Parts: sequence; C-alpha cells; structure tokens
Amino acid sequence: MALQEVTASFLRRVRGQTGPLARAQRLQCQRYASTEATSDTQDLEETSFTQAPPPTSKFPKYDPLARSRKYTGKLPPSRYQFRSPKYYRGPLHPHQPPPPSDPSSREFIPGPFSLPRLKQTYDSTTAPDLMTLAYVHHPPGYTAPQKSARLRPWQGASPYFANRPLRGPRGGDTLRLLRKEYGWQDIPAIERVTVHTFVKDAASDSARLHVAGMVLQAITSVRATSHAVKKSLAGFNIRAGQYLSVTSDLQGESMHHFLSECIDVVMPKIKDWRGVKGSSGDGSGNISFGFTAEEVALWPGVEVNYDMYPPKMIPGIHVTSNTSTINQLDKAPETQQSCTIKVIDYSSKRITHHDVAGTSLDLQSFLTSTPKPTWAACRWIYVNGLDHEVIKSLGQARDLHGLAIEDVLERSAPSKVDWYSNNCFMVLAWQRLVNNAHRHSLTEVFQDEASAAEQQDTLSPIQRGLRQRTKWCSTSHREFGLSSEHVSAFMTSDNTIITIFEGAGDEVLHLILHQLESSRTILRSSNDPSMLIHAVIDAVVDLAVPIERAIAEAFAELESAVLENPDIKQSKELYRLRSALTILMDDISAIGSVVKSLCDHQEAPTLSRPDDADPTSTPQEVLVPISPLAKIYLQDVNDHITMLANATLRGVHSAENLTSLIFNTITARQNGSVQRLTIVSIFFLPLTFLTGYFGMNFESMPSVNENTEGFFWVIAGPVMLGTMILLAPSPRWLSWFKRKAGRRR
Repeated sequence: MALQEVTASFLRRVRGQTGPLARAQRLQCQRYASTEATSDTQDLEETSFTQAPPPTSKFPKYDPLARSRKYTGKLPPSRYQFRSPKYYRGPLHPHQPPPPSDPSSREFIPGPFSLPRLKQTYDSTTAPDLMTLAYVHHPPGYTAPQKSARLRPWQGASPYFANRPLRGPRGGDTLRLLRKEYGWQDIPAIERVTVHTFVKDAASDSARLHVAGMVLQAITSVRATSHAVKKSLAGFNIRAGQYLSVTSDLQGESMHHFLSECIDVVMPKIKDWRGVKGSSGDGSGNISFGFTAEEVALWPGVEVNYDMYPPKMIPGIHVTSNTSTINQLDKAPETQQSCTIKVIDYSSKRITHHDVAGTSLDLQSFLTSTPKPTWAACRWIYVNGLDHEVIKSLGQARDLHGLAIEDVLERSAPSKVDWYSNNCFMVLAWQRLVNNAHRHSLTEVFQDEASAAEQQDTLSPIQRGLRQRTKWCSTSHREFGLSSEHVSAFMTSDNTIITIFEGAGDEVLHLILHQLESSRTILRSSNDPSMLIHAVIDAVVDLAVPIERAIAEAFAELESAVLENPDIKQSKELYRLRSALTILMDDISAIGSVVKSLCDHQEAPTLSRPDDADPTSTPQEVLVPISPLAKIYLQDVNDHITMLANATLRGVHSAENLTSLIFNTITARQNGSVQRLTIVSIFFLPLTFLTGYFGMNFESMPSVNENTEGFFWVIAGPVMLGTMILLAPSPRWLSWFKRKAGRRR
C-alpha cells in the first residue's frame, strides 16, 4: 500500500511537467504497482524513466486543420505526376490525358477484348500513322503558296521539239498538284467482310457441304448460306443447280470479332506466315486472301471442337474485305473539278457578258445580286466543268429537279429529253475530233495501248467505269483521236438557258458567241430562247462531222493497203475504226431522237403535277414551249444527223467487209500452202515406201544383196514419173478426147 502511494505522488509531480506523456506512463505503471513500496520520493534516484525529455519543436507547428484545408479537392503530391506524351505534337497541341481505353489511363478497365480492343489498337497504332501520311496540317493564318504546273507546254518553235515525237504526260488525266488533298475524314473504314468456301467434292457427297457450313458458322458466328452453281462445267464434272459453295457476310460487331481473331490469334499461329500479297487488293482498298484447311483448323471455334469434325473434311476459306474507299477517295475527286462560269444576257438590241468565279458561293451571290434584267430576252448560264457544289447550288437557285441534277453528274447517262413543270432538261452525247499533234491539255491526251493498259491496272473498278465514256478512242497510230463527253442543258420557263459541259465547252462557246456578237443573226434577232438550244445542238452535230471525214480518209488508206498486201495487223486498225464509228453512230442516233422529241413537242402546254403535290390534285401546266421557228431549224439539224448516221453506218459495213476480206485472203493463202505441201507429200510417198522396202535388214534378200543402188532408181524413176502424171493437171487434148468420147456415147 505504501508503494502505491509513493508511485501516485511521484506521478502527480511528473504529470505537471510532461503532460500527456506522464499520463501514458501512469497507465502503464499503475497496473504493476506494489503496496509495500516506500512513500518517500526523495530516496529514489533520478533515472531516464523519471527524467522528462525536452519538448520537440515540431509540436507547435503541427496544425491538422490547416493541413486539411490546404489539400481540399486536390490529389496527393505523389499521384499528381506529369506524364510525357508519346510524341511531341507542337505548341498548338498541349498534352491531354489518355482515353479510358488506353492501358496507361487511370480509368482503364480491362476487357472486353473484341470491338473495344480493336478500336483501342486502331487509335494507338494505325490512326496516328494514317494521320501522319494522309493529313496535311497548317497552323492558323497560314496561306499555302501558289504552285505552278510542273509540266510545261510543248513549244513547236524550238528546233529541238520540231523533229521530236511528242508524248503525253505520265500519270492520270488530272495533274497531281490539282488533286484534292485528303484529310482525316477520308480515312477508309471496313464495312463488310465476306467469307467464302467452294466445296468441289460436295457434288458426290453432300455431307462435305454441311461440314463446310458448320465450320463457317463456328469461325464467324454467323449463319452460313449455301449457293447453287449457275453454269455447268463439263471439264470439272459440275452441273448447274448443284450446291457447292457456302458464304457468310459479316458486318458490325461480328465483323470486328472475326478480324480480331484472324489477326491476333490465327495469323501468329501459322508457320512461316508471309503476310498478304500486295497484288491481292485493288485500288479501292478491298483485300482478298485465303486460308488452307490446316490454317482454318487454328481458329478457336474449330480448334476447341476439332474432334467433332470428320477427318480431312474441313475446307479452306477465302476472305474478302470491302472498304468505304470508293465513296470517299475516288468519287470525290471525280465530282470536284475546276469550272468556268459565264452569264450572258442578250436581246436583239443589247448584250452583256459576266464572268463568275468557279465556286458555289460566288455563283449564289451573283444570282442573288444580279437577276436577269428586264430588257434581256434570254439569259444564258454557261458552266464548263463538273463541280458538285456548283451544280447543286445552281439547281437550288433555279429550282431544278433532283433527278436532272443526278443525270448531270452521271457521266454514263444516255441522250434524252425530260419535261418538268418549270423547265426542260436534255442530255447530249458529244463526240468530237481532236488533233494529237498539238497536245496541250491534260484531259485531252492521246494514249497508246501500252500506257493505257498500265493506267488501267492502277485504277479501281469504279474509276474504270467512270472513265469508260471519257477516255480516248484511238483510230490507230494516226494524228487524231476521238473524245467523248456529255452536254447537259436546261431551258426554264423564265427564258433562261443553262448549259453544262464536262470540260471542252469552249469550242461550242466560241461558235455561239460569234453568232451572238452580230445583231443580224437569227439567234440574236429572234429573241427566242429555244433558238439557243438549237444553236447548242447544231454545234454539237457540226463538231461531229469531221470525225466521219477523218475516219473515211483513214479507211481509204487502209483499204488500199489491204487490197495490195493484206495482213493480220490491219484487222486491229479496222477494229478501232469500226468501234469509233459504232460509238459515233449510237450517239448521233440518240441525238436524233432528242431532236425529234423537241420537234414533236406540242405548242399547247401539257399538264403535270409538282413533285410534292397530292396525286388527286389538279395538274399544273408546263410553260416551256418550243417555238415554231426553232422547230424549223431543228428539222434541218435532223437532216444533218440522218446524213451523218447513214455515212457512219456505211463505214461500219465497209469495215466489216474489209475485215472479212482480210481473213478470207489469209485463209486462201494458207489453203494454197497446204495444197503445195500435200502435193509434195504425195509425190514423195512412193519413194518413202520403196526406201522402207529396200531398207529392211533381212539376211536373205536377193534384190538388195545381189544388186547395186541403180536397181533402186530403176524402180523409183518410173514410179515417180507415173505419180507426176497422175497429179499433174489434165492437158487440153485429154479433156477434148474425153468430151468427144462422151458425145459418141
């Protein structure tokens, strides 16, 4: 008890000096205190336990409330770190945190591993490379310098060029500097993947086709579709109607999942995988490649259940990926071209010209600010060049029909005439002759067969189809060629004529302006807009007349060469001539149909309904008449068309007859050669027989052993003479003797 009191008094004295530390020591000591200890604290020695430590200097500065206010709404210093970007993108592009799909992001959540993984891989690997290669970035305020054309025009004045054959520029029909630069919006995307397999053995065993369908469904997760053969092939023992192929079309999530397995799982497992050949794709980004039966077995869906499939019945597959490159990279440059716009207002007493910049904004502002003057009897809007935005803005300003605008941009549209409520629309196929000896235009370059074949290999199927009507038609290696394009024309109810050319409208423009400059011409004095339509059609037909004359001259030279010395090479030139004449005849006949339709148009207005009107509503009147004066002159144009079509048809028939003459002559020559070879063979046939007889190696053969070689010629001479007499033509006296003997009978 005494020890307990001493300890308590000691702790009370120490507590006044140390505060909380003494209280802690008190709690520790009271538990083990003894009652027999002395109460006199003076007898105790000072130790480290009884001596209080000096107070530290950090305690007064420690303020937890201020510390909490300082870091309110902020991350701890250890977590707020600067992470350098993967590459430096310049001062205009500061660092941004990675997306949540990036594994380096704090918000990254692993999985799933199909479409998000493919997107993450594309964003981190493929997209930067495509942006670096295809995207041209300029900082704000930057103006690109004007670049001059690299190809200078040919100068005929220099003696260096006077005796040097001219060649066309390499590449396409548009200069590389004039092409539209592709941006990040034009990056192609995979739209569809088709997996196909052909099972030849399914003709005898239909179970193989079922196995192929099961395999395709296992690797694509899409129901497979079987297809029947459309045409019989006797060499492969295939009949029409047999089901021998299976396909699966993949889109969306299933397509990305299939590509992910194909690229990440199957291809790395293939031994000595050499990748996909560059020749397996076309110019539009569509890629085709295949896998053998052993490689198909590496697919996870097949590998897991490999024992389920019969042995050696897993087929190989063919994979085709279709991209969106056709619409974004190929079609855009075809519909975005530089164009020339002219607006001409005229009457019998006055005419004005306006040159408008070839952009849609400038055209819209001009049509809005400068309407047709009241004194003008007709307004002519001339557009040379197919620019989608310009034509679209022109259609909106003049309320043109959408189908007509579509036909303007479609280069394969046939020659026709359509009547709408407020305008008349027509399309003309224009064939013209251009001299190759003066080549100065990038779009009017004659190309020989070799350069044309090389260029066709680099074009996509869509580009080949678009250029089918605009490419050059060669009439052999001569100094002229044929160029084909379309002319579109609108005649509105307010006496406005709109003509749209693809690129060679300057020739027609000069012919018509020459007539408009004089007030004495019928085109100017009549104040009739339909006469301007007649002038355009007449110019198109007149520019096609030299084609028939040039081809006739080439045909005359070729005909004389065929009659003197026919050769198989001449048939190729005849084929080119006949093809050019056939195209010309078809286009001219179509223009004749358009002219007849204009002439047969009734003067009384016909009835039609607007596009958005109720079918039960009252039709509106068509206020686009063709004047009687224009019909008279259109009949004259129709006569010219008929004469040109007849001359072209005669040229086609003459080319066919001349081609037949070449082949008949060559066939006759071959028949004569065969006849001479036959005579020689028959002449030496007895000698061959005798040689074989005397050349036998019998031991007992008196005719050979007992005679010399003269005995052989004694027998061979009469035989050869008799053969010559039999093969020689019958003499006249023998024919006379035979006829006389026949008369006696």
